[in-house]
Amino acid sequence: MTLYIGISPPLSICGRPTADARSTALRNLDRAERLIFHGYEKDRSDEVHLSRSAPKLVRCVVDLEGGRVPHNFLGLYTPQLRSLELSNTRFDWDMISCKSLVGGLTLLKLEKLPKACCPSARELTAALMSMPVLRELKIDVYRYSGDDTPRPVVTDGPIGVVALEQLVSLSITGPRWLQIQTWLAHMKVARTAWLVLKPNPFQFDVVDPSALIAFLEDNVIFGGEEGAAVHRLVLHVSYTAVNRLDADRKRDPGGDWPYLLHLEGWFDTDRTLRALYKMRYDAMEFLELSLPPYFNPLHIRHILHRSPNLRELHLRGLETCNVVMPFLTVGTGEDSDGSSSDMPLPALGRIQLTVPQYEREEPHQGCLDLLVARFHASGPAFELVLQGVQHLPRRELRRVRRAVGDAEMLYMRNSGTLYVRKGDCALLPQDLAY
Repeated sequence: MTLYIGISPPLSICGRPTADARSTALRNLDRAERLIFHGYEKDRSDEVHLSRSAPKLVRCVVDLEGGRVPHNFLGLYTPQLRSLELSNTRFDWDMISCKSLVGGLTLLKLEKLPKACCPSARELTAALMSMPVLRELKIDVYRYSGDDTPRPVVTDGPIGVVALEQLVSLSITGPRWLQIQTWLAHMKVARTAWLVLKPNPFQFDVVDPSALIAFLEDNVIFGGEEGAAVHRLVLHVSYTAVNRLDADRKRDPGGDWPYLLHLEGWFDTDRTLRALYKMRYDAMEFLELSLPPYFNPLHIRHILHRSPNLRELHLRGLETCNVVMPFLTVGTGEDSDGSSSDMPLPALGRIQLTVPQYEREEPHQGCLDLLVARFHASGPAFELVLQGVQHLPRRELRRVRRAVGDAEMLYMRNSGTLYVRKGDCALLPQDLAY
């Protein structure tokens, strides 16, 4: 157990303090600026003291290890409270909706939220309406919370829409996709907010993505030419596993954080990815792709032909390579105005292909040939990286070695990574030589 009372001088108790020691510390809540309370003791006096008003409290961190805070937590009166973090703690949503308790919050974190406390859309909307200056919101539903029975996903009838105009970051992880979409349907966040949406990967909801797409398209990242410029994009698509979409803006040491969007979970891939057409790629320098067989190549063509400043491309899997590389060969380029160009993505200086172990039996000769062709067509600073080459047949490696000619090659045995650079010195290790 840890108890910290931020007063002058501060009070800090660790280990297993007696009830008298806890009571003595908690009696100072009325003049505390910070409260950090970890641990749970089934003692009535704790509940009594946590019901005291805390008019000077600015930051509150509570982890009751599955216990419950009283319904009149902190006397429902904390006019100076700016940061509230509840972890693995049960509470009533009527309490979180009390404006005299949460009206000044700029940060609300609900981590390891027991499933039994997962709010309905009405409860969450009512709570957020009481936090007009909220800047950061994180809801992390704990999927390993014992025998808790999750609440049913219901719309609760007509509900208003809460506008979080000052929100900088919205993170929702752990609940079902159906629950997330129900919440988003009643929430309007600032267009520049960073979004993290990550549902429970073990609950396979089949949902209509319309509400999700409508919510995402209102964000600045999907504003087309007027939107935020994407600097880094990670797109993992799978028909049998969790999908992932990460987008970041260029990191500015003196500015706001670079994050734009993190989307992960099961969703209608084709319809959701159409939102990619409304993203701005003219400043993108890094792209990572993982694609399944029979993936619609038009999505990738759209991204590549609008990324003239792309410098680094990571391809995860030979199937991904087969989808992407035909758009990167000489004679398939296209300028931003739609006119043809001999060399697509002329700024590209590095391509990395990661070969997973399960692809050992599929050498995909055509894929490797396209990589080598792009290597020869690129400038003197171009680098080709093959990661996981131990999963390729040795005959394929020998063929690549012959095809790159006088290129400099460096093999890192521990990571199974082969670096191919242009130069006049061949450094292929003996065990890979032909």
